[in-house]
Amino acid sequence: MKNTLRALFSAARERELPSLLIGGNAIVLLGLPRMTVDIDLLVPDGKRPQWLDLMRDLGFRLIHGTAAFAQFQPGPDGMAPVDLMFVDEPTWKDLDAQAREEILADQPVRVPRVEHLIALKLHAAISPTRSGAEQDWQDIRHWSALGISIQPIHIFVNSSCATADRPPSTALSASRMNPEDNPPLATALNFPVFDAPQVDHLPTRMTWEQVMDETEPQRQFYMMHYDSPEKRLHAKNPAPFKLH
Repeated sequence: MKNTLRALFSAARERELPSLLIGGNAIVLLGLPRMTVDIDLLVPDGKRPQWLDLMRDLGFRLIHGTAAFAQFQPGPDGMAPVDLMFVDEPTWKDLDAQAREEILADQPVRVPRVEHLIALKLHAAISPTRSGAEQDWQDIRHWSALGISIQPIHIFVNSSCATADRPPSTALSASRMNPEDNPPLATALNFPVFDAPQVDHLPTRMTWEQVMDETEPQRQFYMMHYDSPEKRLHAKNPAPFKLH
């Protein structure tokens, strides 16, 4: 994972190609220690040809490509899979304008603000082919548990209006949703609020490097026995992500 990130961001910086780090690695950067098997980057659609050239030059093989994303398998050198998510220029400008810079694997990277990461999670969670969307809801819930500041701003995503009707697990499907109990989150982010509070037993915050080292054996086992390009494809929302 570290070597892949170093290679990606070093090559992108040399070619002046912009990107935002999203997905599991961005979640870990926010303080939530969990395994992630691939690297997700959000890039402007206007730079699609240049990014495709960069991935080819680094030895990655394009396995799935749509208007919304491109998925790559690494070459034989043990690098991690990479997914590129393409967004239109207005959406890119909004996301990039409020992103912050972090240092990851000795490389400067830009990460969207928390509210925008939540919007991306909501977009992924309602994909008609996505299984295990509970992880998306857990990520959002854990950000709050870790004390991540979520500003009560209004975020509008094309498909997020449906999320209030989709609880994070079938076990909670009978729970009564009452958005008035928590207006800032329920109103601004359109995700359900449940009667019973959920208790989390999270470790103290860990750095990204610590999480990568601790979860590497788990990641390798998962990649060997459970992961596949088709499984990662089904986790994607085929609709383009837009802020409006």
